[in-house]
Amino acid sequence: MALVLDGSANTIAGLAAGGISNSKAIAAAAMPAGSIIQVQKSADYTTQTDYTSGQESAGPTVDITLTYNTSLVYVTGFLSHGETAGDLHIYMYRDSTKIGIGSAVGSATRSMGAGSTGRQQYDVQTTHFTYVDNPYGGSGTPAAITYKLTGQSTNGTFSINKHDASNENSANDNSCISYIVAMEVKQ
Repeated sequence: MALVLDGSANTIAGLAAGGISNSKAIAAAAMPAGSIIQVQKSADYTTQTDYTSGQESAGPTVDITLTYNTSLVYVTGFLSHGETAGDLHIYMYRDSTKIGIGSAVGSATRSMGAGSTGRQQYDVQTTHFTYVDNPYGGSGTPAAITYKLTGQSTNGTFSINKHDASNENSANDNSCISYIVAMEVKQ
């Protein structure tokens, strides 16, 4: 049957069942594997200063409740940071669990990414990340999940969304954002 659009009644006739629901152009159940079902995003505009060595920072967070327990979550974004010395280790959490961390190698810190301060305290670096998570593995009931990005310095102070020096009245200084996006991918 051909599609028939009736503009006066705001109806479409001849559409296959399940093709359009009341809230979506295509119902999630009708979408093929690999389809993005939903996108959640969050920006962190707060400048956070003077985290000390060993202290973990705040960072951008995003909440997502999956439609299916078989779905993957594609998480991407960036963390803007400035340090005075040492290295900055970047972590991603799913709720309270660190995910996407490196393998254990001697006494090396296991993290998702890192920033190095072989640079000056007036510089801001941006560390980008991408991770594909399988939070349910096909079992369990989907509930709200919080993804969070944080940083931790090994031997120096650091700041989020700004350089680590206190000179914030110069046109050369930066005030940045950090960002995180979580997308549900149907399997």
